[in-house]
This record gives sequence, structure tokens and C-alpha cells, in this order.
Amino acid sequence: MKAILFIFTSIFLIISSLGIIISQNNKSISKRKVALVVTWQNEAGYWKGYGPTQQTIVGTKTEDEPIGLVCGKSKSELKFIIHIDKYNIYALHRRLESYDLDAREFLAKQGIQFDSNYLIDRIENEISTNENKGQTSDAQNNYSQSNTTNQIQQQQLQAERIRQAQFNEQRQQKLREIQQQQQRDEEARQQRYAQQIQQQQAADYELRQKNAQIQAQLESINKSRQELNKTIENGLNDISNTIVQLYANKLQKEANQREQEKLNRLQEEAEKLQREQQEIEEQNRRNEKARYEREKLEMERNNRIKNRNYIFNTYTEAYVPLSNTSINSNKLFYFAYSYDRNKIAEQDLTVNVTKPFEVDRRNDGTWPFKNDILKELSPINLSQIIFHGYYYSLEEAINMQENFVNYMAKTGANIKSFTYKGKKSISNNSTSDFWGESTAKSSSSNSADKPKQEAKQEADFWGAPVKK
Repeated sequence: MKAILFIFTSIFLIISSLGIIISQNNKSISKRKVALVVTWQNEAGYWKGYGPTQQTIVGTKTEDEPIGLVCGKSKSELKFIIHIDKYNIYALHRRLESYDLDAREFLAKQGIQFDSNYLIDRIENEISTNENKGQTSDAQNNYSQSNTTNQIQQQQLQAERIRQAQFNEQRQQKLREIQQQQQRDEEARQQRYAQQIQQQQAADYELRQKNAQIQAQLESINKSRQELNKTIENGLNDISNTIVQLYANKLQKEANQREQEKLNRLQEEAEKLQREQQEIEEQNRRNEKARYEREKLEMERNNRIKNRNYIFNTYTEAYVPLSNTSINSNKLFYFAYSYDRNKIAEQDLTVNVTKPFEVDRRNDGTWPFKNDILKELSPINLSQIIFHGYYYSLEEAINMQENFVNYMAKTGANIKSFTYKGKKSISNNSTSDFWGESTAKSSSSNSADKPKQEAKQEADFWGAPVKK
């Protein structure tokens, strides 16, 4: 009896000790926070990330790449928490280890105080439950995910709209900056032109001064001649009228000849200076006009290249979602355009633009391949096709396509519009294949219709007969 009592007492003490140890471990584990991942887009539209393993320095075109680098998981394995400012915040289904980077500290440096919300609290409760049980509960994760799916999708949709509004605001800001730069260039040109006018006025003033000096010299010569004539007239009273008259006439003639020669030389010099000044003014006007035309053409060409590059960089290449991409829509809308990059500086650049078209999710939940759509666009003879989108509504796609056409038309581009039918979904009827053809016919009927199908004339993408 004593042995049995001793055994029960020992078992009770062991169980109590294990309970205390497990409780202490649970308390220490519960103090650790949930690991977070933060992604954002820089001003150039490239994605960066911050997570438990590192912070990415080089931007990428998609959000999935930085997520994989900073936590080793794909975007579909994370739980979207909230969008604050320009940052998307996700949660990993594990706690933050001592060697991990804490995204909360990164957000604090950006002026964003974020520690927890109801989704993170729920994830912490799930982690605590799993740790207490000692195993991962897939059923509880699925139940939690099913309860928050709708809320997360609504938050993602709202974040997408906010990002689109920010993108439109950034685009308008860039356009305003371009217009302000053009205005500053025009003001600088006007200032240079005013300086040249001032220099021309100074040259005219100098020419007038020289003409005034020449006129003063001519007046001095005339005055000297009048004084000489007066002296000669006074001297005629003291000498013989005949000798004096002859001598006076001779002196007068010689003086008049010298004065006339001097006057002619001065007149020729004045006319020469005036001709030289007129030639200089005419050459300056021609040089200024030629320089102005060159600067104007160069500025128009640079502005045309800058504006067109900005528009093309704004309407960038898009992608078709994968089957595992979380999108709350079965229809997406795109439009495509193309142009010759070697002729981007030319005034009459031709830009081929399709009207917005629809791309639907297939019945099996997958989306059409982007390469298949590009192959169907190739008969339009569009070179270097840019496949732009996606948009959730046709009205939004039409609005963006019209904005693109208007922006390009303002740069002087020649717009050519094309129609593409898109990739619309087909009936769910099991008697039709992916292309909408009936599969209910027997093999005998297929073999009976085969000659008719072979006799049908081939047609191209637009329905026109193919010439062989």
C-alpha cells in the first residue's frame, strides 16, 4: 500500500513540474510578436520589400519577387493585413525570432506606428493554440482564412484603388513639372533675346554718337571756311583789286577744293561706317533668327521625346494573372499599342492602338496565356506590341485608352486604331470545348463532316480569305 501511494505521489509531482515548465514556455513564446512583411512601390513604380530575412535594395517589376526575397514565401502564403500610406503589410503564420528583422521598426522610421490589429491578434491566437497543442492545425487555419477572405479581398480592392489614385496623381504631377520646365525654358529664351536687344540698342547709340562727332567736325570746317572767307574779304581793301581778286580767287579755289576733298573723305567714311553697321545689324538679325529657329526645333524635339517617353513609361507592359493569383473578378480589360522606337523623335510618329478588349477567366479557373493573345495580335502587323492593363471595368479601360490616345495626339503622333475581340469566356455546357465547338457529335458524324471542313476556305484573323 505504501509503495502504491509513493508511486502516485511521484507521478503527481512529475506532472505538476511539467505543467509549470510548459506554462513558462508558453508565456515566453507568447511574448514574441508575429513576423510581418512590408512591400511598397518607389517613385519609378518598382517594388521593394522589408521582412524577417532582409530589406531589398534593387526594385522589381512585380510584388512577388521582393516578398520571396525577404521571407522565403510566396504572396499567396501570406495574410494581407492592411494598406497604410504607400505600404502593404502582410503577416507570416509564425512568430518573430530573435535573429529576424522586425518590420514594425522599419515602419516606425517611416513615421508609421503600427503594432497590431484584429487580424494579427487572430493569427497570434492561432499560433498560440498550435504551440500549446504541439502541432499545426490546418483545419483552424482554413477556418480563420475562410472567415477573413471577404474582408481581405475588400481591403485589397480598396488598396488597389488607392494605388491607382496615387498613380494618377503622380502622373499629373509629372506632366505639370514638364509644363513648368517648358515655361522656364521659354522665359530664359525671352531673357536672352532681351539682352541681345539691349546690346543692339547700345550699338545704335554708339553709331549715333559717331555721327554726331562727324557732324560737329563738318560744322567746324564750315565755320573755318566762313572765317577764311571773311579774312579774305577784309584783305581785299588793302591791296590792288585786280591782284587781290586774282590771288583771292586762287586761294578761294584751292581752299574750296581742299575743303571739298576733306568733306568728301568724311562723307565717304560716314557712309562706309553706316554700311558696315547695317551689314553688322543684318548679319546679327540673321544669326539670331537662325539660332532661335535651331533652339526652337531642338527644344520641340527634346520635349517631344521627353513627353512620349513619359507616356510610354506610364502605360507599361502588363501581365495576365496566373491561376493562383487572388483576383476578385472573372473579367479583366486590357488594350495594346505599338510604335517604332527608332522614330520616337519624329513629328509624324505612328502609334497603333487597339480598342479596349476583354480577357475572361476560363471555366477551369485559369486565365489565357499572354503569348496566345500576342500571337492573335500579330496579324494586325503591330511591331513591338505593348500589352497594357489590367482594369476591372470596361469603362475604366476605355477612359485610360482615351487618355493615352489624347496624350499621344498632343505630342503630334499619328494614331491608328484597331479592334481586337479579346479572350471572352465560353459556355459551361459540357458539350462544348475551350473554343466553343460542339463535342456531342459521334466519331462517325465527325468523319462525315470532315470533307466539308476541308473544303471550307481558310480565313485570316479578320475573316478575310487567305490567298495561297
